[in-house]
Amino acid sequence: MIVVEDLHEFVSHVSDAKSSFDVYPNPANGYIHVVNIRTEEFQITDMQGNMVKKGTLEAGKQTVSLSGLCKGAYIFITPTATIRLAIE
Repeated sequence: MIVVEDLHEFVSHVSDAKSSFDVYPNPANGYIHVVNIRTEEFQITDMQGNMVKKGTLEAGKQTVSLSGLCKGAYIFITPTATIRLAIE
C-alpha cells in the first residue's frame, strides 16, 4: 500500500512535444477538467495498476467525473501523457 503524506506535492502537469495536455484541479474532488489537443482514449488506474475508469477524451476542454473513486492517489493515462492524480 502506498501512502501519500502531502497530496499537493504528488500532483503534476504534463506538456511536451507530443502532448499539450492539462488536468485540473489536481488534487481533485469529484471531477477533473481535461484540456487536450486531440481525441484519444484515457484510463485511470489505482496505484496497484488496476483500471478504475476509462473513456474517450475529445479535443478541447471537458469534465470527467470521478464519482465512485475513493480518496487517494491515481494515475491518469492517455497514449501521449501520464499524470499523477490525487483525489481528496
